[in-house]
Amino acid sequence: MALVQAWEEHLKEDAYREAVQRSQKALAGHIRLSKRIWWAQWELEQGRKLAQSRDDGEVDYFPRRAKTCGNFDTGCSQRFLDGLLAQKTRACRGAAAEVQNK
Repeated sequence: MALVQAWEEHLKEDAYREAVQRSQKALAGHIRLSKRIWWAQWELEQGRKLAQSRDDGEVDYFPRRAKTCGNFDTGCSQRFLDGLLAQKTRACRGAAAEVQNK
């Protein structure tokens, strides 16, 4: 019973609430970055497809997607995606990986 009471007291502490808020903010930032990476990959792929269609002579002009095709041609889409990927946190290698390298 004392353990349950200690846990309930812990949940009421300011330090616990602040830790939960920091964790939620970090998770929200990760989700936003993941979505941005997904959209950047999609935009890059769409630009590649449009540029290929244009180069094959299938379509001359893309009035609604001209910017996407232009960003692909100039490498802007790829640089943007590379920048987002660089923001991802590196995965921890762990003890097993350290043992294997020795």
